[in-house]
Amino acid sequence: MGIPGRPPNFILQRRLAQAILGKEGTVAYKEYVTTMRRQLMAGILPPAIHQLFLHYGFGKPVDHIEVTEKKDAMVDLTEDQLRDRARRLAMAKFILPDREDDETDTPSPASTESDTTTDTVQ
Repeated sequence: MGIPGRPPNFILQRRLAQAILGKEGTVAYKEYVTTMRRQLMAGILPPAIHQLFLHYGFGKPVDHIEVTEKKDAMVDLTEDQLRDRARRLAMAKFILPDREDDETDTPSPASTESDTTTDTVQ
Protein backbone atom coordinates (compact mmCIF):
# COMPACT_ATOMS: atom_id res chain seq x y z
CA MET A 1 0.00 0.00 0.00
CA GLY A 2 1.66 3.23 -1.15
CA ILE A 3 1.01 6.91 -0.92
CA PRO A 4 -0.18 8.60 -4.14
CA GLY A 5 2.61 10.66 -5.71
CA ARG A 6 5.31 8.94 -3.62
CA PRO A 7 7.67 6.14 -4.59
CA PRO A 8 6.37 2.66 -3.70
CA ASN A 9 9.00 2.19 -0.97
CA PHE A 10 8.50 5.65 0.57
CA ILE A 11 7.12 4.35 3.88
CA LEU A 12 10.08 1.98 4.27
CA GLN A 13 12.54 4.80 3.52
CA ARG A 14 10.84 7.05 6.08
CA ARG A 15 10.95 4.33 8.74
CA LEU A 16 14.65 3.72 8.04
CA ALA A 17 15.44 7.45 8.33
CA GLN A 18 13.49 7.68 11.58
CA ALA A 19 15.31 4.63 12.95
CA ILE A 20 18.69 6.19 12.13
CA LEU A 21 17.90 9.77 13.16
CA GLY A 22 15.50 9.04 15.96
CA LYS A 23 11.89 10.13 16.17
CA GLU A 24 11.05 13.74 16.97
CA GLY A 25 11.31 14.45 20.69
CA THR A 26 13.85 11.70 21.40
CA VAL A 27 17.41 12.31 22.62
CA ALA A 28 18.86 10.87 19.37
CA TYR A 29 16.76 13.28 17.31
CA LYS A 30 17.78 16.29 19.42
CA GLU A 31 21.46 15.31 19.04
CA TYR A 32 21.02 15.01 15.29
CA VAL A 33 19.35 18.42 15.02
CA THR A 34 22.08 20.00 17.19
CA THR A 35 24.80 18.46 14.99
CA MET A 36 23.13 19.70 11.79
CA ARG A 37 22.72 23.18 13.26
CA ARG A 38 26.40 23.32 14.24
CA GLN A 39 27.50 22.17 10.79
CA LEU A 40 25.22 24.73 9.14
CA MET A 41 26.56 27.59 11.26
CA ALA A 42 30.16 26.47 10.68
CA GLY A 43 29.61 26.31 6.91
CA ILE A 44 30.50 22.61 6.71
CA LEU A 45 27.02 21.17 6.20
CA PRO A 46 26.97 19.29 2.86
CA PRO A 47 25.28 21.46 0.19
CA ALA A 48 22.66 18.81 -0.62
CA ILE A 49 21.54 18.64 3.01
CA HIS A 50 21.50 22.44 3.28
CA GLN A 51 19.34 22.58 0.16
CA LEU A 52 16.92 20.02 1.61
CA PHE A 53 16.59 22.07 4.80
CA LEU A 54 15.78 25.16 2.72
CA HIS A 55 13.19 23.24 0.68
CA TYR A 56 11.54 21.77 3.76
CA GLY A 57 11.65 25.06 5.64
CA PHE A 58 10.58 27.49 2.92
CA GLY A 59 9.23 25.36 0.07
CA LYS A 60 10.89 24.11 -3.07
CA PRO A 61 11.04 26.66 -5.90
CA VAL A 62 9.52 25.72 -9.24
CA ASP A 63 12.12 23.81 -11.23
CA HIS A 64 10.28 23.58 -14.52
CA ILE A 65 8.59 25.94 -16.92
CA GLU A 66 5.45 24.90 -18.74
CA VAL A 67 5.65 25.86 -22.38
CA THR A 68 2.47 25.97 -24.37
CA GLU A 69 2.71 25.97 -28.11
CA LYS A 70 2.14 29.49 -29.34
CA LYS A 71 1.78 30.46 -32.97
CA ASP A 72 4.22 33.11 -34.19
CA ALA A 73 2.28 36.32 -34.81
CA MET A 74 4.40 37.19 -37.86
CA VAL A 75 3.67 33.95 -39.74
CA ASP A 76 0.41 35.29 -41.16
CA LEU A 77 1.84 38.64 -42.34
CA THR A 78 2.29 39.35 -46.04
CA GLU A 79 5.66 40.40 -47.49
CA ASP A 80 4.51 44.03 -47.64
CA GLN A 81 3.39 43.92 -44.00
CA LEU A 82 6.74 42.41 -42.98
CA ARG A 83 8.65 45.11 -44.91
CA ASP A 84 6.55 47.84 -43.30
CA ARG A 85 7.14 46.37 -39.84
CA ALA A 86 10.91 46.13 -40.48
CA ARG A 87 10.99 49.76 -41.74
CA ARG A 88 9.09 51.01 -38.69
CA LEU A 89 11.39 49.10 -36.34
CA ALA A 90 14.45 50.45 -38.09
CA MET A 91 13.11 54.02 -37.89
CA ALA A 92 12.40 53.54 -34.20
CA LYS A 93 16.04 52.56 -33.68
CA PHE A 94 17.30 55.41 -35.93
CA ILE A 95 18.79 53.01 -38.45
CA LEU A 96 16.90 54.26 -41.49
CA PRO A 97 15.76 57.79 -42.26
CA ASP A 98 12.02 58.38 -42.20
CA ARG A 99 10.67 57.84 -45.73
CA GLU A 100 8.36 60.84 -45.35
CA ASP A 101 11.28 63.21 -44.62
CA ASP A 102 13.23 64.82 -47.42
CA GLU A 103 16.13 62.40 -47.99
CA THR A 104 18.02 64.85 -50.23
CA ASP A 105 19.32 66.71 -47.16
CA THR A 106 21.08 63.59 -45.91
CA PRO A 107 24.40 63.07 -47.69
CA SER A 108 25.15 59.55 -48.85
CA PRO A 109 28.16 57.77 -47.30
CA ALA A 110 30.00 57.76 -50.65
CA SER A 111 29.77 61.55 -51.13
CA THR A 112 30.80 62.17 -47.52
CA GLU A 113 33.91 60.03 -47.86
CA SER A 114 35.05 61.67 -51.10
CA ASP A 115 34.59 65.18 -49.62
CA THR A 116 36.56 64.47 -46.45
CA THR A 117 39.33 62.21 -47.72
CA THR A 118 41.54 64.54 -49.69
CA ASP A 119 45.17 63.61 -49.25
CA THR A 120 47.75 66.31 -49.72
CA VAL A 121 51.31 65.31 -50.37
CA GLN A 122 53.93 67.93 -49.55
